[in-house]
Amino acid sequence: MAPLLLQIQNIPSLPLYTSLVALVILVLCWMRFKATHIPTLLKLPPGPRKLPVIGNLLQLVGALPHHCLRDLASKYGPIIHLRVGQVSVVVISSPELTKELLQTQEAIFLQRPTSDLAVTASSNALSGVFFSPYNHFWRQMRRISVLELLSRKRVLSYRSIREEEAWNLVQSIKDHYQTKLGHLNLSEVIFSMQNNVPARAALGKKCKHGKEFTALINESLLLAGGFALADLFPSLKFLPYLTGTLIAREASSSTEIIGYDIPEQTKVLINVWAMGRDPTHWGAKADSFQPERFQGSGSIDYRGSNLEFIPFGAGKRICPGITFGTAAVELALAQLLYHFDWKLPSGTKLEQLDMTESAGWNTKRRDDLYVVAIPFLP
Repeated sequence: MAPLLLQIQNIPSLPLYTSLVALVILVLCWMRFKATHIPTLLKLPPGPRKLPVIGNLLQLVGALPHHCLRDLASKYGPIIHLRVGQVSVVVISSPELTKELLQTQEAIFLQRPTSDLAVTASSNALSGVFFSPYNHFWRQMRRISVLELLSRKRVLSYRSIREEEAWNLVQSIKDHYQTKLGHLNLSEVIFSMQNNVPARAALGKKCKHGKEFTALINESLLLAGGFALADLFPSLKFLPYLTGTLIAREASSSTEIIGYDIPEQTKVLINVWAMGRDPTHWGAKADSFQPERFQGSGSIDYRGSNLEFIPFGAGKRICPGITFGTAAVELALAQLLYHFDWKLPSGTKLEQLDMTESAGWNTKRRDDLYVVAIPFLP
């Protein structure tokens, strides 16, 4: 017994050996996964080198994912291949390839990937239009949404609600100015108005605890813009969540795009943010605000016809709430421009305006916008 104990004591570090064994097992698992899920004979799109086990995950963590993907596209081209954990991902960053995806081969890419994050967060997630797989149930839900719930006739019937909420928005800003409460949090009041319109249209009344509910929605939008760890590593479904980016489409069968192989169940992400700022289509000042781009006979359409600008998506999966959303936004914007002169807080210059974005379900300003609203008297 004594010699055995002496031998154990002479072992440099048991935790070190345990770590080495675990590392070897992980590498072997990764090699087996690569051999069985991504055959080496496939001609995959170009992309950065993949690390064992985690793939390209480190390149997306700690930064705004759509910025990282835009930078990768500028280096490797408009179609790139990534591996995020165990998930094979193809990223599209050009209108030409988006047309191939959403029009030419739309039948293959109509499927939504199943997200454990969505299923866990909502017990009814797969029964909605957004997360539901492409099947008979989805087609029926889509038909109800387009022809009944969000039709032009139905949206027109909500006109009185939109007008009343837009007027309430104007009055609340005027009251804020008269009480000398200081700078106005424009982000907060607009978001509240945009929440009241659909709440009244769907439920017939406003939310009882508006501010609390608005804060909850903001937090949910921030957290929803992420992967569950089980989405990245399907074999580890019992582990908690990690934030990252959501993947929009999934290939229902193997196919090709401009000569590159897209295996079945590959997740496909269209970087609409990068396409909306591509100098190839928008000129040298792609990041500048130029409203004339959307005016006149040569204007850019936002309803899916011009694929360089698709804020609502395109194809059969296009957002059914386009008419409802634009009607509320246009009326509120017109009221704000007509009734007020707008200034930045004292001492703040235009070039100092922080437009830093935040990651999440939707891309918005990281910080709320504070302004000074001066009522306009014609």
